[in-house]
Amino acid sequence: MAKKILIVEDDRAICDLLSHVLEMKGFEVLVANTGNDALKIIKKTTPDIAILDINLPDITGWDVLKSMRHNPKCSKVPVLMCTNKNTMIDIEQAMSLGAKGYITKPFDIDKIIDKIIAAIEGNL
Repeated sequence: MAKKILIVEDDRAICDLLSHVLEMKGFEVLVANTGNDALKIIKKTTPDIAILDINLPDITGWDVLKSMRHNPKCSKVPVLMCTNKNTMIDIEQAMSLGAKGYITKPFDIDKIIDKIIAAIEGNL
């Protein structure tokens, strides 16, 4: 059975790129363009990993991450933050909230795929 990846990103070009490449690699991709849409998805299903932007149009990625960590179903799901915020404070906050990795935009598609696979395999 294919691993489920939740992409939470409001930039449709990034969603399309990641979705296409991940589907070609055999993953099942779920996409949410808002934080609230992401929360609805995780109520219905548990992804194997989440790629989460911080700057979303409704609630922040921080809020989504906190909700995931408080949800027993999703508390252990690896989360990779993928954002244009690149200060040490942002990175430290992500790690303190339970993110497994931090990717800054613009990103190299091969490197993000490698990080996703490493996180799924428990190597991050």
